[in-house]
Amino acid sequence: MTRRVAVVSDEAYAAVSGIGSTRLKEATLVLGYQVGYAIAPGPIQLQMQGLAMALGVNPDPSKGDPSRIVVRPNRHGSLEAEATVYPGIELSPGISEALTTGAIADVPLARGPVRDGQALVGIPPTDVEIDDCLGPAAIRSYAVLTTKSGLADDTIAVYGDPATI
Repeated sequence: MTRRVAVVSDEAYAAVSGIGSTRLKEATLVLGYQVGYAIAPGPIQLQMQGLAMALGVNPDPSKGDPSRIVVRPNRHGSLEAEATVYPGIELSPGISEALTTGAIADVPLARGPVRDGQALVGIPPTDVEIDDCLGPAAIRSYAVLTTKSGLADDTIAVYGDPATI
């Protein structure tokens, strides 16, 4: 439920040409994917309520196993809580989780130099995974051509249409 997977492959081609005596010192073509998701799970908080907490009682550990609360995700994507307390003490545990905003990340997957004014880079079929994602997620391809010459430096980026995953 919190994992999104997409199988991607792509190819980008660049041709650099122009009139003038300035030659490229350096040029690179980068191909990748921009990945974004809307909501991420935040920290889990435990609240303890009960007679022992209200009175500030500190039970004697020699009278039984220590109190503890264990929280673990199950295979259905939800959380399970297990509370073990000292004998004779009633506790009401509560669990809450704050959600945080998601993020967008650039994931470069291929890079190649421009030689004789041309470059071609490709990505074979590859898995892109987003973990700990709640709500919608999207992915889109991009290609970025960066050039440096004696006259100017330039960057050109081209983005594909976003696809929901």
